[in-house]
Amino acid sequence: MEDKFIKNFCRLITKEKLAGPDITKYFNIVNSLADTKKMMQVSSGEEDKFDVLVYQEEDLFAYEILLQDDISSSEGEDISEELLEEFPELDFEFEASTTV
Repeated sequence: MEDKFIKNFCRLITKEKLAGPDITKYFNIVNSLADTKKMMQVSSGEEDKFDVLVYQEEDLFAYEILLQDDISSSEGEDISEELLEEFPELDFEFEASTTV
């Protein structure tokens, strides 16, 4: 029986608000380096759509992608390295986690 209260995600956290094209770059990096079957469809409709949830907590902006399964530590490292290359001036944290 699947537990519907478990949430897997990866998240980019920064003090900088990202522009739309940068959010798309972040999504594309995760999509290209993580096993795509792990990404969870959020939008409903005829086309497969995946969303980046954007929210602010105090002075931090979070860019979260829901996943069906955790990403591996090697996938996380690959994503972090690619984010560093793509956004060399951005001070950020990248994390992947599960909440119950």
